[in-house]
Amino acid sequence: MRGQLTTTKTRKIRRVDVTPQLTGRLKQLKETRLLETAMSGKPSHDWVFLSPLGCRWDERNLRRAVYKVLEQAKLRRVRFHDLRHTYASLLIQTTAPAKYIQEQLGHASIQVTMDVYRHLYGGEYRHFVSRLDDGKAAEEPAPPPHPEMLIVGTSKTSD
Repeated sequence: MRGQLTTTKTRKIRRVDVTPQLTGRLKQLKETRLLETAMSGKPSHDWVFLSPLGCRWDERNLRRAVYKVLEQAKLRRVRFHDLRHTYASLLIQTTAPAKYIQEQLGHASIQVTMDVYRHLYGGEYRHFVSRLDDGKAAEEPAPPPHPEMLIVGTSKTSD
């Protein structure tokens, strides 16, 4: 249903955690918007990101604007859905628990999350087996995440 406001696939409200830095920037944006609407006498909007005309972005024009910015910055064009994969990949890189990632992405089951992102976990857990040798279980720190965990996107589209 392009261009229409709809619920999530599961029809459940999902809360996505954001960083303190992003929270601060969004609060600044809200204050700026409130000042702008107070000065212009126009009613405030319920939307966070507005088009240059001060309206809600429609999907097509938002995508075009983002692609234009990426092109001007000489960055590779990515789909919005790829940003979702980047978010999951970065969470995996920080060693966030798979269950937390599942909840953030809104997957109905942990199996969906693991089917899509298992390749990013690589061998990062092999060190647990080595800890069993010579009673080193409590001594060795976890190795740093693998660089290939920064991979963006996947060929699967089931999420």
